[in-house]
Amino acid sequence: MAAAFISMLETPGVEFEHDAKVEAALYLLDQSPSADFADCLLVARATHLSRSRFVTFGAGAARLARGELLQ
Repeated sequence: MAAAFISMLETPGVEFEHDAKVEAALYLLDQSPSADFADCLLVARATHLSRSRFVTFGAGAARLARGELLQ
């Protein structure tokens, strides 16, 4: 899946809402293979917004940087 996103990022005429967030999410996904892309994208957005933490119900997402499991 990451390869497909990278290919789209490099394709002229294909635009994402915010390329930098997608790239950051792909980096997180590469660093945390047990995470899923949606969680990585949410963490990238939280980081972009300078949030100190990312609260989630997902145990996998809580293992990401700034992740905190809501119990």
